[in-house]
Amino acid sequence: MKLLTIDCSTQVCRLGLAIGEQRSEEIIDESQRHTDRILSVLDGLLSRHAIGVKQLDAIAVAVGPGSFTGVRVAIAVAQAISFAHHIPVVTLSSLNIMAQAAYRVHRRSSIVVAIDARMREVYWGIYQLMSKRIMHAVTADSVTKPEALQLPKESDCLLVGNARPVYFDQLSPTIKAAEWDTTLVPGVEDMFTLAMDKVGTGDTVIGTVLPNYVRDDVAQKSNN
Repeated sequence: MKLLTIDCSTQVCRLGLAIGEQRSEEIIDESQRHTDRILSVLDGLLSRHAIGVKQLDAIAVAVGPGSFTGVRVAIAVAQAISFAHHIPVVTLSSLNIMAQAAYRVHRRSSIVVAIDARMREVYWGIYQLMSKRIMHAVTADSVTKPEALQLPKESDCLLVGNARPVYFDQLSPTIKAAEWDTTLVPGVEDMFTLAMDKVGTGDTVIGTVLPNYVRDDVAQKSNN
């Protein structure tokens, strides 16, 4: 399996390549425009492994929620390759990727992902280990005020994301006191794990990829 992963839903754009058991990753940081560099970085990543886009078996792309501009860039690249070469695309929630990373690092079966959505709001989702190694959404990804965040009933819940340091004063005492990992960074392995599960069930698309903006008016309000 040759799988390309694209995640530009945060200020850091990550391109990953999984070939069998081999994993490679390239990062475009916030000081560099994703739009300007993503294609050249992608070409370099593929060239180092002596493969072309036609040889890819699938593409996994993070479709949000997150940076409106970054999500659009990632989807545009995935769609272009998919249309041109009839390569299947797997769409992944950026919050699901975070939850999968949390399971990989902490081996916790109940995860709440809460990240800054700007405009004094938080993107969040509750995820549970429903199979041997895959985190699934318990509720749909959504957006809310920081003070409205709540814990699920599971006592062993772990929260991940930057909502705690960004909105500390607005969070409830229960959320503040909960166990957090605010520095967790997903990698190509987490996208690969989720993507392979979807590929196995045929949950892929060719061409058109829909974003997971969550907030209907994000296109008008986002200043990312």
